[in-house]
Amino acid sequence: MAEITDEEFLALTTTVKSHEAEIHQLDVDEKLAIYGYGKQGGYGDCTDPEPSSDDAVEHAKWSIWTALKGTDKQAARQKFKEITVKYQ
Repeated sequence: MAEITDEEFLALTTTVKSHEAEIHQLDVDEKLAIYGYGKQGGYGDCTDPEPSSDDAVEHAKWSIWTALKGTDKQAARQKFKEITVKYQ
């Protein structure tokens, strides 16, 4: 597969964000996958401190991104592209 450049990935994430209303309708696992692969593809491994479990949403987002630790940025970008193809 062809490498996804930073510019291409930024354009892809911007396009996906423009479909926020549709993405909001997805189940939690699908939304978290989009979030996690988006973060891993954009920034690499999560270095943020673990948020309080009192904030369930932020903790779930941190957990999914942390679970992807060690995933190559290119692999994460490809997966993000695959799971968001209907929004491109």
